[in-house]
Amino acid sequence: MIPITVTEILKATKGKLLFGNSKLYVNNVQINSRKIKKNSLFVPIVGLKVDAHKFLKLVFENGATVCFTQKENCTLNSKENFKSKALIKVNNTCRALTNLAMYYRKKFPIYLIGITGSVGKTMTKDIMACVLKQKLITMKTQGNLNSNIGLPLTMFELESFHQAAVIELGISNPNEMDEIVDVAKPNIAVITNIGVSHIENLKSKENICLEKFKITKYLKKNEPLFLNGDDDFLFKFGKKAHEKVIFFGFKDRNDIRAQNITLTKKNTKFVFDNEEFLIRIPGKNNVYSALACVAVAFYLGINADDIKIGLASYKGTKMRQEIVKKKSITIINDSYNSSPDSIESAIDLLNQIASQRKIAVLADILELGKNSNKIHYSVGENFKDKSIDILITIGNKAKEIALAAKAKKNKFEVFKCNKNEDAFKILKNILKQNDTILVKGSRGTKIDEIIKELYKILS
Repeated sequence: MIPITVTEILKATKGKLLFGNSKLYVNNVQINSRKIKKNSLFVPIVGLKVDAHKFLKLVFENGATVCFTQKENCTLNSKENFKSKALIKVNNTCRALTNLAMYYRKKFPIYLIGITGSVGKTMTKDIMACVLKQKLITMKTQGNLNSNIGLPLTMFELESFHQAAVIELGISNPNEMDEIVDVAKPNIAVITNIGVSHIENLKSKENICLEKFKITKYLKKNEPLFLNGDDDFLFKFGKKAHEKVIFFGFKDRNDIRAQNITLTKKNTKFVFDNEEFLIRIPGKNNVYSALACVAVAFYLGINADDIKIGLASYKGTKMRQEIVKKKSITIINDSYNSSPDSIESAIDLLNQIASQRKIAVLADILELGKNSNKIHYSVGENFKDKSIDILITIGNKAKEIALAAKAKKNKFEVFKCNKNEDAFKILKNILKQNDTILVKGSRGTKIDEIIKELYKILS
């Protein structure tokens, strides 16, 4: 992070200096009191369970130079206690964090690629960074720092030497994109697809689509919006959303089209513009992420050979269709999150890489609202065209997947469980050599507990 002074912080946040020297500076921003370093700015977040204002004295003692406070009566406003520190009063610490990040973003005239979508945005972000860094010094969103708090923290990772940034923009509520796009201000945008993730809060796919399209808010007319043209919602509304739209996908209607897709147990190949590209992960659906990256890279003038090197260097993203071999057992760890579309993709991957018995362990999909049971049932109906041997579901909602799957196709075993531990007991008892197991569920189901237990018994 480029150092910024208290004077700049006051200007960006419209805060009031309770005490301290306006010439002091910070070179990192923290919301976690345990991560305080020298010259930190600490932003105390008022959470549902913890009000981080109680840590102000501690973080000053541990090296923080500047702290925000939104409390009217602060016990630290004493120059005698912290002579080399600064305390800044703001109306709201979260809003101040956002405003400071917006101010900081303006310091960087770089290519900033914003990526959003219901499924695949993290993989697209990670592959994109691998490709762009072949020619550009590139920063990317780390982990899941893609929300109204995480995104501002990501922006502070920008340094003067960066030439590009690949930023993930995640939303779950109405008008949330407005706030985070104000921070990122992308000059290139990508939307991977429109699904039903977070439909509980956004009410309809149309609303989800409209919210995602807010990523174009700061795009100039000649700055591109890359859309998955195989997604009917994006294709229908795309041309109306922005002046310069480039569609990518498999269908003829796309500007950038993947052809001759070849799938193996370890790699995926496709052809575009008479060039063959390879990604070192299996799965036809992953071609969408790779194709978006090819499209953006060509737009930025990166040649095909460098794009190929970048794609081939991508090794996968943890907990997202992560393939792990333990003894003779193959595990697809897709436990980070879940949606109807991503389940279908994961089941396809299970079918593609399995050589013998195929087991799917599926937990509840969360945030689907009043139509949750209906949506889960429709996921199970899709199993009529899938080849699996054993289905284990976890939770009241996921049992609808089991009911529909059994009704449509009765040639495989089905187990309905209430808890992760019950599912693991079944899995442990039925496990055989050369099985391939898919483990998938929404983050809130903590289905990664099953992955951890599997690793233990197979280590």
